[in-house]
Amino acid sequence: MKSLSVVFPLAAIFVCVGAIYPFWVGILLNVIGLSVCFTVPYLVGRISGGDIMRVIEMKYPKARKLVNYGHDNNLFASYISRAVVVVPGDLVSMIHGALRMPYRPYLLGSIMGVMPEMLVQTYIGAQLKHLTIKSVLVMIALIAATLAFSLILNKKVSRSGKQMDKEDF
Repeated sequence: MKSLSVVFPLAAIFVCVGAIYPFWVGILLNVIGLSVCFTVPYLVGRISGGDIMRVIEMKYPKARKLVNYGHDNNLFASYISRAVVVVPGDLVSMIHGALRMPYRPYLLGSIMGVMPEMLVQTYIGAQLKHLTIKSVLVMIALIAATLAFSLILNKKVSRSGKQMDKEDF
């Protein structure tokens, strides 16, 4: 169901899985779930092809940059499109499918892009059962590290995007 729901947050699923299952089992289940979650809209995009691309590009003009990144490096494009959220994730999957991006680099890059967030949120869910000062401090540190990583990545991508825009003109 999540695969075709643009508005339902993955974070809620990650935390719930972490709260229900042991941490390492939760990680495994979340990776399996992400694989399904990324595959269904990818296949929708692959089957729909160019028609869905036109609709997505009209509604989300930033999707064009994602398309340009995707032609150069499939693994990096799928990674960066998950790590730096510019277009909703399900639409990202449809775009990559419509572009006929090879499935393996797409899936691997997508999972790698979501992995830091998923690990932190699964850990938070696992710690909800027995909160201690130590677990709260670890959660704060993990959230801060993930936030810092995201901000650095966003800056880097923004700078390279501006350079690309200048070169395009």
